[in-house]
Amino acid sequence: MKKFLCFLLGIVAFVPSFASITVLDPVVTDNYIKFEGYNEQNNYRFILDTYEWADRGPQFQLTITPLNSKLPAAFTAGDLSDSNYWEALFRYYTAQMAGQQMEANDNIKRLYVTGVELYYGQFNDYENLKIVDISSGDSGGSYTIPTNCFANCVRIESLECRMSGPLTLGENVIPSAPNKLSIYTYYSDVAQTWWDYLFDNLIKAPLYLNGEPYDGNGGGGGGGETQINGDMDGNGLLEVNDVVILAGLVMGS
Repeated sequence: MKKFLCFLLGIVAFVPSFASITVLDPVVTDNYIKFEGYNEQNNYRFILDTYEWADRGPQFQLTITPLNSKLPAAFTAGDLSDSNYWEALFRYYTAQMAGQQMEANDNIKRLYVTGVELYYGQFNDYENLKIVDISSGDSGGSYTIPTNCFANCVRIESLECRMSGPLTLGENVIPSAPNKLSIYTYYSDVAQTWWDYLFDNLIKAPLYLNGEPYDGNGGGGGGGETQINGDMDGNGLLEVNDVVILAGLVMGS
């Protein structure tokens, strides 16, 4: 990472502009780097830039917003194969300036998405992604997180869903065994959608509604004394053991 930044500072390279995504001139200073691109047809803009992470130096974050917040915005398969898509862009710059290609998925730590629909498996292999913040913006509140979108983001710690709903979740949208993942919601319908998904897939991840643990019954929990619906052994987690206990109760054993 430091090697890449040292080679990049003070150097501006030419990026091919024959793709559907248009790239602006990069911003490169002693302590800040920004790559920016947009697709008018699909109505989105992305900014890949650096921020300071305490004790770790510059890190990369990705911000995705619509060009026009009143119109639909979405990624397509064509965007992901575009030569000016941020992954190809990152490889191009690192190859030119550091002498070897580096991958965006190894360097992006934060992702912020507002009002732009993501594509199937789009961030599937971003294993170093730690923070994800998704909002439906002005699109009316509904949003879909597609299948395999964050399936292998094994280091993800925080997933904030700021849409008002309805929220649709595909299959394998998050790791099946997340390490430190917590999910934060702000509307009960969105919280319930996540609770159902976690329960159905036997995934252990704390779920919050407006800062309170969500109890799976349409409202935020009242703290440690509130048992999560389906948490039969009372340890605050939904596990295979809970399903076994539930099955025993249903069968009368």
